[in-house]
Amino acid sequence: GYDSDLTFANPTSGYFYDQNILLKGTDFNARVPENVTEVTFDYLTIPDNVELIDFSLANDFGVVGWMDGTHLYITQVEGKEIYANVNSSGMFSNKQKLVAIHFNNFNSSNVKEMGWFVRDCTNLPSFDFTNLDTSSADNVCLIKISFNNL
Repeated sequence: GYDSDLTFANPTSGYFYDQNILLKGTDFNARVPENVTEVTFDYLTIPDNVELIDFSLANDFGVVGWMDGTHLYITQVEGKEIYANVNSSGMFSNKQKLVAIHFNNFNSSNVKEMGWFVRDCTNLPSFDFTNLDTSSADNVCLIKISFNNL
């Protein structure tokens, strides 16, 4: 599997994307508060006076989130695209209060591992794959079997 925290290179430029890559799935999951009911990845302006959660692989607050009630908002501080980690397995596993995830700014084109992405999210009624590029993922079926209604 893809068990490391390695970033991926842009084959065109050769540069590494490191500031806007999310933590690997299980590390991301550990930083998501247990009471979260909704998650939105988007191009957002960070409000004043919020406590920021660092979700960046580089641990430099390149990708940040904050809570507004039970809604977690995640954005890239430079207004650039957020890249999912190559290993995104378990990102939302066991977040039992979660009812919605919005992937408005979430590039998953280089993800290899997505197993148990939303495992045991018992209040998540369905999962919308519309904004996810799973073409490189090795185990997308493990996302789908997390739901009885897919």
